[in-house]
Amino acid sequence: MTNTDKKDTVFQSVGETAKTIIAEKPDLQAAISSFGGMLEASQKVQALLGPWNTDTLVDVDTTERLAQGESILNMVSLLDFTNQVASAASIMFPAMQKAFSTIAGDVEKISAVAKADSVDLYPCLQGMVAGDEQLLKTAAEKSDVSYDVFTFVMSQLLSPFVHSQAKSFASAFDLSAWTKGYCPVCGSFPSVSYLVGEGGKRWLHCAECGHEWRFQRQICPYCEDNAAKGLDYFYIEDRLAERAYVCKECKKYLLTIDIRELALKPNMDIAPVGLIALDVKAQEEGYAPLVDLPWNNFTA
Repeated sequence: MTNTDKKDTVFQSVGETAKTIIAEKPDLQAAISSFGGMLEASQKVQALLGPWNTDTLVDVDTTERLAQGESILNMVSLLDFTNQVASAASIMFPAMQKAFSTIAGDVEKISAVAKADSVDLYPCLQGMVAGDEQLLKTAAEKSDVSYDVFTFVMSQLLSPFVHSQAKSFASAFDLSAWTKGYCPVCGSFPSVSYLVGEGGKRWLHCAECGHEWRFQRQICPYCEDNAAKGLDYFYIEDRLAERAYVCKECKKYLLTIDIRELALKPNMDIAPVGLIALDVKAQEEGYAPLVDLPWNNFTA
């Protein structure tokens, strides 16, 4: 699979796409401003982290396990980032307080116990990766915040590290033969896909780490059902370039943007936040997203 079409495409920054969405859909200003602010903070942290040294991973034989559908982060651990947590928190915590005013006080509590060394944030972030619920519950209690809020804050703090290391892992390993609908780096499903190049090649954008990979257009990423006539899709009014492709077998949907028709190519980290109307329509029709995200879960 060639990625020439993707390499030749210039995408907007988070801020540029946020301004475009707000201009076209002013009713989404609050959501775009909140999540856009978080994404810009995450990118600021990523810029400080820079490339990661993956030399220690060169002897890891991933070829056969990748062929069997196993993702990279199921084979190797995240590289140590103990010394970068405090600087990341100094950027991410204020951004969270500004973006999500209802939990600003809770973020302040978490920041305070971290500075007082009552809660070590690095093990908490490792606990998020490992799914260590008991460790996270204990840390939430020490912080005097709810478990749901604590894990949300930790997920936001972890995000720039996962995104940054995903780029290094994607460069260190050959992922070109990957054929699954979930991410070859972290194993998560995509938050959005886009069509680009001649014939409309489909690229999936990972909701967790931001990695992108080619995937056949007529196949459902979730259940891998191969629709003979292609997947059905919904769109809103005259916005045909923005679609929700749906699978009648597993009842899942995936937001998709045909960027061939757009002069400005949207940033795919924030683009799905601008498609909330499609989330609503697809869910009203009985379909569920491939992955639950803070802006598309209307049943919680």
